[in-house]
Amino acid sequence: ALFANNGMYVAHYSPTLVGQTLGESAEDKALMKAIKSGKRYETIITKDKSLGEEIYRLSVPIVIGETDTPWAFVVNIPTRTITELAVETRNSVILIGGVLGLLMIIVLMIMMNRLINPITIMSGRLEKTVSHQTDRIEELPVESRDEVGILAKSFNTMARHLNSSREKLEDANQEVRVLN
Repeated sequence: ALFANNGMYVAHYSPTLVGQTLGESAEDKALMKAIKSGKRYETIITKDKSLGEEIYRLSVPIVIGETDTPWAFVVNIPTRTITELAVETRNSVILIGGVLGLLMIIVLMIMMNRLINPITIMSGRLEKTVSHQTDRIEELPVESRDEVGILAKSFNTMARHLNSSREKLEDANQEVRVLN
């Protein structure tokens, strides 16, 4: 809208307001004061009577020629229009962050399973051997070249040596029994 120095609507999207003056509300009085003084004015109005919603009002003085009576160009923008992009961006960031967080948890669970599973199998096989539930230590499949793979390889070497030693010991015991 375009206002004359006396607060009269000079131009407005609603032709019925042209020629009328600002109302008596506190917001209109503050706008009138800014128009008369030729100062920039901005505020947020919680419930604008013409738009029926919260608006951001900006008034910019316009000096015509060399007069001492500045006019003002006033724009009322619904705050939802201003914040709409920010809200969409926030929602997108939350959604993307949630999806990435969930993906990260899944990847971590897979990695932890790859790390812990061979160690759990190793400890189970050692436990069976130590508690004499089995005569042989079964070797582990070596599925990677990382630290867990090296550990599995070392475990297999140890298992072969222990199994070989156990077989030699059993053979020696058998020879002793035969000799007795």
